[in-house]
Amino acid sequence: MTRGFAHAVICLSAVMLISTGFAHAQNGTLKGYVKDADTKDPLVGASVALHQTKLGAIANANGYFEIREIPEGIYEVRVSAVSYKTRFKQVHIYAGKTETIEIALQAASVTGDEVVVSASRYEQNKLDLPVTISVVPMKKIDLLPTPSLDRALETIPGVDVIRSGGIGSSNLQIRGSNGFTGGGLNTRVLMLYDGFPMNSADANSVVWQAINVANLERLEVVKGATSAMYGSAAMGGVINAISLLPKEFAVRAKFMNGVYDNPPAGVKPFPGINRPYFYSGNVLIGDQVGAWSYSAVYSRINDPGYRDAGQFYSDNINLSVRYQLSANQSLQLSSVLNWAQGGVAYGWVNVGDPLGVPPGPVFINGQPRIVDGKEVIGRFFLSDDEIRRQSQLVGLTYDVLLGSSASWETKVHFNRSYFKVIYYPTQDIAFDQFDQNGNFIGNFQRYSFGKVIRRPYDPNDPTTFNDSDARRYGLFSRLLWMRDAHKLSAGIEGAFNAVRSSLYSNASDFNIGAFFQDEVQVTERFKVTAGLRFDYHRLIPSTVSYIDQIEFVQQGREIERTETIRTQNLWQISPRLAASYQLDDATALRASVGRSFRAPTIGERFITQAGFFLGNPNPALDAERLTSFEIGFFKSFSRLLSIDVAAYFNHYDNLIESININPNASSLDISTSVFQFINTANANILGVEVALTAQPVDPLTIQFNYAWMRATGSTPDNILGGNRNPPQYQNWLPYRPEHNLSFRAELAFKGWLPDALAGGTLSLSGRYVSRINAVRIVANSEGLNYPGNFFLLDTTMRWQLFERITLTGMILNLANTQYEELETYRAPGRSFHLGVEFGLN
Repeated sequence: MTRGFAHAVICLSAVMLISTGFAHAQNGTLKGYVKDADTKDPLVGASVALHQTKLGAIANANGYFEIREIPEGIYEVRVSAVSYKTRFKQVHIYAGKTETIEIALQAASVTGDEVVVSASRYEQNKLDLPVTISVVPMKKIDLLPTPSLDRALETIPGVDVIRSGGIGSSNLQIRGSNGFTGGGLNTRVLMLYDGFPMNSADANSVVWQAINVANLERLEVVKGATSAMYGSAAMGGVINAISLLPKEFAVRAKFMNGVYDNPPAGVKPFPGINRPYFYSGNVLIGDQVGAWSYSAVYSRINDPGYRDAGQFYSDNINLSVRYQLSANQSLQLSSVLNWAQGGVAYGWVNVGDPLGVPPGPVFINGQPRIVDGKEVIGRFFLSDDEIRRQSQLVGLTYDVLLGSSASWETKVHFNRSYFKVIYYPTQDIAFDQFDQNGNFIGNFQRYSFGKVIRRPYDPNDPTTFNDSDARRYGLFSRLLWMRDAHKLSAGIEGAFNAVRSSLYSNASDFNIGAFFQDEVQVTERFKVTAGLRFDYHRLIPSTVSYIDQIEFVQQGREIERTETIRTQNLWQISPRLAASYQLDDATALRASVGRSFRAPTIGERFITQAGFFLGNPNPALDAERLTSFEIGFFKSFSRLLSIDVAAYFNHYDNLIESININPNASSLDISTSVFQFINTANANILGVEVALTAQPVDPLTIQFNYAWMRATGSTPDNILGGNRNPPQYQNWLPYRPEHNLSFRAELAFKGWLPDALAGGTLSLSGRYVSRINAVRIVANSEGLNYPGNFFLLDTTMRWQLFERITLTGMILNLANTQYEELETYRAPGRSFHLGVEFGLN
């Protein structure tokens, strides 16, 4: 029995050994050399890895590497080295055979080695892309005076920011994709956090200054139409914030504070405050423990504002957790929680008092009080208006490797955006109202020349505020696989939006999309990408009921109308074709053409009021469409100099814009205006962007960006440009600057100053925006008080005091330039900042 058992064990062992040997025979080997593309010298220590696996090797002193026991299949090899550009190369490993490759790495230019994920939703080297993409790295984010998204992106070529102050309206556009609309409506830029959409479900809006970017790994900005990959919301481009997940224990903290300087002589200072004090701070803690990685960030901004009603306060929590389920599977949680509160800034009435809020008249029975033939002006009551916002984003990402050449990614998310506009937050006896006989008739404020009454805020009385609660439930699933010279991507995406709003009515809609893309490596240097996406959009209510504000404004009658929605179902096929060609290791050409589609948002369809502005829904509002063309060129003359140039042409069909539909509206009484979103005439936008980066000597880095843009409608009318603008600009799209220029020069002290000062850097940056040629709010034939036409200088000094402590000092707007990004809304003057940073790892 014992002998039989021993015999069986020996036989089984022999079978296992034979099986193991056979299994090894089924595996293949990858070997080769890594060298410098210019000098041909071997690159010692270069990393060679089979992407999305744990297989890899390090090049030896001869640049030689070898990876054994690779299961048969198609792999993407990722080759990287310090100060060199990362390269991706596809290889086919066969059982029992050895594949030999030789990789030449180009020295990284001063722009650095930038691997991005936003262009095609998978990792690619920025220089291999057929589209233009800009990256804001962590180093630049750390230099921001306040860690807000608008600050991080305002100097990128092709990006324009318009702010009105406080937590009121702000706008960010890419290549003229949208102008300025109150409440952030009409945004054509998709904002992502780790690939999850942050745009609100009601109006697709983003409060750009409320998005905190502290302790991000990087920001990626994809320019041009990206609907073929991202769908309807991405007609104007994509911004993706990539969270930071440390690989070892890390603690980072930053505190920045400062004051606004008083305006120059001749400009009235902010009423009641001398040099307002502000501060911001953030703390990050993160680590990788076994299969777990995490980072938690808390950020706060406290800013009383440089002007009346310009205050802004924000608390932000970002949490990212990643769990490696197995060697082939991972699960990641990404979440953003934000609470913000601030004033509603209003435009000036008198250019001599640009930092104050216009006074309101005193009313008796709806009529201004007249004393000695003059209207009695009351206190500054508009300055107490405020907005309270909450936003939550929770997303889960599941990744799984399906063998050597395929992977599957699924994302689910919940996004909630809530805001409340409060017009009279705290009761004040100054607003006790009396009739002509002196009898008390109530306590309230009046807007719009007495036509709109606002009583003290009561959370149980919906007539004392406006609010909107918008929720989105989304799903994304994508399969990525490689076959020979192809990298294929196919997937589905869907979202359900539910809105409860006193501004936009109660409504819901859903979007379903399916996409396919094939990236073909035609030759070693020539790559073609072709993609196609189908989108279907359905609005669930079939009718809309509303009070006709035209009748109310013109006749004083409240007439309710019910109309059938004529564009309840919308769909579009969005194709894209792109190509990139490497002339050599330092020169690349790119070109793309695509078609995009954007369905109108619930806000654009159904908006009825916004404070004292009135609006009419548009049941016939249709989708807008875009055809875009782009060519680009990148050249790295050496690691010390690189240039990137892009030219584009965008043609919009049925552009969605807001207009005043009351023909009898008075420019002296904004309450007579009734706005509505309509499909206007077609529009054309063409432009050129140039980005130059140089390092003439080791301690000095110089960046220069320039963008030229011409944005016009197909016909001159009072819809796109406004017939009150100067005659030569009446067909220009409003709020699109023609020229935008920025530069930054940074000098590092290390290597040429004594050791006590070697940890310091000094930088000088500037930004120029040309005069805005067409506006809406105060359009006039002479172009008086139009925004733009300003040049700003900022300076920053950083000094690493100890190993883990760094001091930062900044002066923004050195010359205390008085300027506007939006007409009648004065932008901040000079400000002084002082901060301290602590870093552990």
